[in-house]
Amino acid sequence: MNSAQATRSFGYLLIVLCSMFMNYIINILNTYVLYYTLMLVITIYFLFRSNLKMRMENSKDTAWWFVALLAVTISTLRTSFNINSYVGMFTFIFGFIVFLCSGSSSQNFDLSIRFIKLLSLYYAITVWIQILIPRAYTAFTRLIPTRSKEYIYTLESSNVGYTGFTTNPGFTAGYIIIGLLAFYSFRLYSSRASKKRGFLLEIFLLGTLLMTGKRGHLLAFIAAILVVYIITAPRVNGKMGRIAKIALPVTALVVILIIFNEMLCSIPVLGRLYQSIYGILSGEDITNNRFMLYRFGLELFKEHPFFGVGWLQYRQLSVGNITFLTTINMHNIYLQMLAEMGVVGFICMALFMISSIRNAIQNIILVKELNKNDKWYPLLLFSFGYQVFFLLYGISGNPLYDQNFFLMYLFTVCIGHAFKLNYKQVNII
Repeated sequence: MNSAQATRSFGYLLIVLCSMFMNYIINILNTYVLYYTLMLVITIYFLFRSNLKMRMENSKDTAWWFVALLAVTISTLRTSFNINSYVGMFTFIFGFIVFLCSGSSSQNFDLSIRFIKLLSLYYAITVWIQILIPRAYTAFTRLIPTRSKEYIYTLESSNVGYTGFTTNPGFTAGYIIIGLLAFYSFRLYSSRASKKRGFLLEIFLLGTLLMTGKRGHLLAFIAAILVVYIITAPRVNGKMGRIAKIALPVTALVVILIIFNEMLCSIPVLGRLYQSIYGILSGEDITNNRFMLYRFGLELFKEHPFFGVGWLQYRQLSVGNITFLTTINMHNIYLQMLAEMGVVGFICMALFMISSIRNAIQNIILVKELNKNDKWYPLLLFSFGYQVFFLLYGISGNPLYDQNFFLMYLFTVCIGHAFKLNYKQVNII
């Protein structure tokens, strides 16, 4: 690894660390100033250590980033200044600069992937510390706000889910899923010993994910893995053969869930899934009142159809209209974008997201055709898998507005861009 690669490798590591420790920065330390400072430091680091001019000339995808960034910036600047509301705009600006400076070597991402795996295991272990060693876990709860502590113990006492060393089970589940996707993507193309070790760690992470109680995360992750498998699996009588290979284990899993439902209900996420199924069958509302959130968002969209009410203004307007004191997101990034950015801004963001996922698919297909053992292949699988998870989870969650998810999404988009630069340089694309 030369000095330029080492420089970018360290820069990407800083991004991953910022994403994986975001919960501590914003929710425990309760400061956006530190986050803005870190973003500024990393941005300056990339700008002064990369050839920005050359990178800007190398990719037509830059236009889609710029269009989305422009839409977010205009939508944000239309609102009154609020340090919390501006965080999304600054994250997007930061991501755009990193995109332009992404480099063209797969080695730039090696260190980051190692830390993603390591930190996902760290968060998984903390969940089991909470479950098995409650006295040790109290040392962590002394560091967090009283309100967060009460929320954690409420979840635990009602068997809804465990948080580990975060203040929200959704954050913990997200960190674990990032690691699962990394282990899965790289296990397929590693040595036999590494495959066995990777598989065992995946089982551990998956079991821990069930303990977080997050249904939306689990379903989006499963869907993402299935999509990755369908695209990457060897041809077995075409795509229908691949789907048939999936159908058998899925059917077996459903049968197991039905037969052992009473015993499995003690696992938080499965218990919540059973409740959801029974609720659907009995005609109950299983959305945690999200239809009310959606209805308010659609009302805002009808009032401001073209340019919306402004970035993150849904949160501000939710107080008094939906909640009494606390702000809340819509738990659907697509409807929230419509309400906040209108049709114009929504189209700009949608074009960026569609372009990114399209590039990810094209990159994987290209490497499969050229050389499946290429060192880029597992990186591209990870990039594609996380983007699929992000977009699917966005139907019921807030990954666009939670910076730990959003930073990782931008990081995975940069992987695809770096791959295209690499293959342009060797005259393959």
